[in-house]
Amino acid sequence: MDDGGQMRSCRESRETSRRPSQRLMAAIILAGVLTACTSWQPQDLLTLPGAMLETQPTRMRVITQRTGTLVLQDPAILGDELIGIGSREGFMNTELVRIQFSELTEASFRALDVPRSALLGAGSLLIVFGLISGYSSSSSAP
Repeated sequence: MDDGGQMRSCRESRETSRRPSQRLMAAIILAGVLTACTSWQPQDLLTLPGAMLETQPTRMRVITQRTGTLVLQDPAILGDELIGIGSREGFMNTELVRIQFSELTEASFRALDVPRSALLGAGSLLIVFGLISGYSSSSSAP
């Protein structure tokens, strides 16, 4: 009878030690789903000032004939200019940038990409359920 009690406590401690790792994996996957699925969403240049006021983006990608592609941090409107701390995509150097709205050839905001998010979320859930069912079946074995 003592052996049965010791066996049960060993199995219970093994099962409880797996639960935190399952939670950790689920948290890591969820964090990936929530952060990885954003993309640049093109904006209509004619309604750009209104869209900026409405959404207040923290990052914005702009393209002009003169400067090429720039990523602006905390963009703002000042008269007929777009201002922000700009850097070339992939580079660390930053500087205050002032661009006339008339110079813009393209502008994009960083936003949630719903189809990619849904696919990644569904795939992540399948992985989590597969891992949980795998752990459940392996923990029930003697």
